[in-house]
Amino acid sequence: MCKTQHSEITDNINKTTLVTFCSLLTISKPIDCFSQLLTVLALGIAIISSWWTDTVLLTILCCAVFVSGLMAKYYALRLNLDKNLFDYLVNHLDQLPKTLVELDEALIKLKLIKNTLTLRTLNERQYGTVKLLKKQIIALAIQLLLLIISVFIGIFYIK
Repeated sequence: MCKTQHSEITDNINKTTLVTFCSLLTISKPIDCFSQLLTVLALGIAIISSWWTDTVLLTILCCAVFVSGLMAKYYALRLNLDKNLFDYLVNHLDQLPKTLVELDEALIKLKLIKNTLTLRTLNERQYGTVKLLKKQIIALAIQLLLLIISVFIGIFYIK
């Protein structure tokens, strides 16, 4: 690998930058815990409302909260994997270009990424992980919104 490719791949990343990024990814865990709580709560409300009320809308909304909770869980799992991979990169910063190539080869073998001819830079990898974090936060926001609507429907429309 030539010197130009080396600098393009690493994008002048240092250990402090990677450690800071890994610290940012730790916020995914409490988001996941809160989302799981909302998911279980919505499931309980959906079961209770389907038995004791005739408000189908409440049951449907709670099921939507449950589904968005499953999506949030998927993003949390992906973010946990990414955090572990970035932690690994922090510990192998001195061999970063080689480690990135090996990482991509392993991810391709596991069919977790598509086989591409170009090597992704560290900034591209971080950008993709931040997109996952944003999706997890959006899924949580959807859960909260739907659960609040469900509570209002439960309060005002159940006889």
